[in-house]
Amino acid sequence: MMAAQTQQNMASDANAQIQSMLQLSAVTQAAMTQLAMTQEILTQQQTVTWDAGISNSALHIPPWSAWKVDSSNYLNLSVKPGTVKPGTQVRIKWRGGEYAGVYYTLDGWSPSPASTPYTGPITINGPVHLQAIALDSGWTRTPILDAEYNVTSTVNPSPEKPAVATGGFLRAGTVLKLKTAAEVTSNAAKQGDKVPLVLDQDVTVSGAIVIPKGTPVDAVLTQVAPSKGPHHPAMLVVAVRSIQNAVTPVKLLGIETMQGAAGQSSGEAVIEPGMIVDAKVAVDTKLLR
Repeated sequence: MMAAQTQQNMASDANAQIQSMLQLSAVTQAAMTQLAMTQEILTQQQTVTWDAGISNSALHIPPWSAWKVDSSNYLNLSVKPGTVKPGTQVRIKWRGGEYAGVYYTLDGWSPSPASTPYTGPITINGPVHLQAIALDSGWTRTPILDAEYNVTSTVNPSPEKPAVATGGFLRAGTVLKLKTAAEVTSNAAKQGDKVPLVLDQDVTVSGAIVIPKGTPVDAVLTQVAPSKGPHHPAMLVVAVRSIQNAVTPVKLLGIETMQGAAGQSSGEAVIEPGMIVDAKVAVDTKLLR
């Protein structure tokens, strides 16, 4: 009897240890997910993460609209803008100091520290609107490099975005295509204003549409900066937060920047209808049919 009781106690202790380990694993996983989300949120707040030989944690990083534009440093390209052959590779070159991070866009949005980091040649296979900036360690940046490329022959892409097919879950990190639904101008907007955005593709579960194309998206202006001269045009910063009116709310993370044209007297920033915005799903989300 004592041996049986001892075995029962040992089994109970083992089960308790297993439950404790499972709980610890769940807490650790939740903490890691929260850390990843925090890092994304910091990016949305325009925190710079490139390595410039300094510690960002010890410094106050000014808002993106407050960075000084240094026109003595500049970017140039290995291939002149214009019509090129499909597959042409374009390199961005930076003229200036030794330390910098280079960021670029290809879709008409202005580059910022939240844009794609430049790590190598950009392949041109269709019409693109390339814009790029370089950042220095003294909270300064170059003027925006602006170039448009066309290719000698292209197959017109379908205007329809493919549906996002799921097995019942939208996984964190999944990219959703959104689209601006109205014009927004820096002259009329203020920080905190809603930005009209809609989902630009269906989301399906086993072939059935659960979040249709055209569903409204919650997005706001986190920065609205007026023009401060020819090298400091107006700026709008848009942060994407969630899909509205869906059966299952979906939290999103995404940010885009729009600046006015440098050198113009007004420098007004304008977000036009129909501009594409990429946003990531923030957390794993179960979808209801």
